[in-house]
Amino acid sequence: MIHEIFLEKFELLIDASNAVQKLREMILQLAVLGKLVPQNPNDKPACELLKLITKERENAIRTKVIRKLQSLSSLVEEELPFDAPTGWAFERFGNLFNFIDYRGKTPEKVESGIRLITAKNIRMGYRQDQPMEFVSEETYSEWMTRGFPEIGDLLFTTEAPMGNVCLVDLGEKFALAQRTINLHPFGELNSQYLMFAIMSPLIQGMISEKATGMTATGIKAAKLKLIPIPLPPLQEQCRIVTKVDQLMALCDELEARQKKKHEKRILLNNAALDKLLTAPTPEKFTQHWQRICDNFDLLYDAPETVGQLRQAILQMAVQGKLVAQDEGDEPAGVLLEKISAEKDQLVKQKKIKRIRALPPIDPQQIPYELPYNWEWVRLGEVGHDCGQKKPDKKFTYIDVSAINKEQGIISDDVDILEPSEAPSRARKLVSKGSVIYATVRPYLLNIAIIDKKFEPEPIVSTAFAVLHPYSGIFNKYLYYYLRSKPFIKYVESEMIGMAYPAINDGKLYMGLVPIPPFAEQKRIVAKVDQLMALCDELEAGLVQAQTDGGKLIEAVVHHVLSNDGVR
Repeated sequence: MIHEIFLEKFELLIDASNAVQKLREMILQLAVLGKLVPQNPNDKPACELLKLITKERENAIRTKVIRKLQSLSSLVEEELPFDAPTGWAFERFGNLFNFIDYRGKTPEKVESGIRLITAKNIRMGYRQDQPMEFVSEETYSEWMTRGFPEIGDLLFTTEAPMGNVCLVDLGEKFALAQRTINLHPFGELNSQYLMFAIMSPLIQGMISEKATGMTATGIKAAKLKLIPIPLPPLQEQCRIVTKVDQLMALCDELEARQKKKHEKRILLNNAALDKLLTAPTPEKFTQHWQRICDNFDLLYDAPETVGQLRQAILQMAVQGKLVAQDEGDEPAGVLLEKISAEKDQLVKQKKIKRIRALPPIDPQQIPYELPYNWEWVRLGEVGHDCGQKKPDKKFTYIDVSAINKEQGIISDDVDILEPSEAPSRARKLVSKGSVIYATVRPYLLNIAIIDKKFEPEPIVSTAFAVLHPYSGIFNKYLYYYLRSKPFIKYVESEMIGMAYPAINDGKLYMGLVPIPPFAEQKRIVAKVDQLMALCDELEAGLVQAQTDGGKLIEAVVHHVLSNDGVR
């Protein structure tokens, strides 16, 4: 019955952003508030359990099993986060557990030996194997002088990631690293209930409130010990654990359904994109495109997946498959002859410097076949740079950070600087119509067109390659090609460096670019603009659907917890 109700109520919500995670949090919150299972008046109340815990703790101190603990003040009404159900009690963290933390220098690691469990291994509710690290038997003996983890203990992370907790459920020997605390429960406590309580939004919120630090947020053991834990009778703890396990299994089932649904979408999407990319004519492309639009909700479930559709459009565009060729268009070969003459004239007028001729294109380098009236050329043959200078008067400085890479535009809040304020990289000149391409970390696609006349004069960072197109090369066609898969693939093959990969200007200008007739360039850009606008609409719809779904799941959770009494 529970299984059916759970799936019936939440099946429609699993596509909402983070829906299953929110359901898990709701289950844990209900558990720790005493709203997940009914109370039984015949259960021995938690206050009796606390007496036994106090007795065991004092006995452990008296027999020197543990060192004497600092006395913690009694809880006052203002500290209690909600009104506990009948039979429940609150107790401070530090009175329920013996805290065993491991300080000092980092233990020396070896290739094999005794497992070392670090904060990276401890996840929320489970322990993961990776990273797999080891210490020697000797280091283990020296390091673990404060105590050894036992089955039923909890492992807790105090920093990065803070607040993760898992159960020690295997009797294996392992060492614990810094930033972890081994929590050994006193008395008869259900360790799984305690783990679920710590994982709940209620306790995680209190942990966050007591955390300190800016760059590395963490919680000190002394602060953690003061946090109040809601404690049900032992029998109810066991019932809560059973119920949480059951509902978490149902969450797993919902998550599996969600994953299967997503994988099915990916297969359908890939098939649809394949038909789009292999369309032999613009007419066929239009048919397949319309099919995608008509079935968009079946093919896409997240805004980020629309990127594949955008790339397919660009790839079709630069392969000459997006718009029809027109036999009346002036062929690209004639256009290139005009560009050559223009280049000679600009050199004669000393407006540009004569550039050494680029090597001819090897047929083996050509990535795909072009329509009959297109031509392959090197990027450096269709445009020129605008020179460099050290700023000598007030100027507009355009750095890489000024580019909105998603929209491919320059933001309005560019810096206006005096020459004395100029960074050393502020050197390259540009004009209206120039295309700028960030050569540092080029995979981020910080590419833009200088689409207006900046006042004062603009100077861009040397992190950009500047390409000012010759007459007959539409800068927006060039911009779209630079963002397409074929050119991205070329740049990736020529990048150097690991942390900050880059491509130098010379290598960039050696890249190949397919040139259609000028009239077709314009038709391509108009079509791409139209389709990208449709992608924007589809993407906005997905964003709105996610937002609405998120609000719906929030409303469901709020409704369930609306009268929980949390202060």
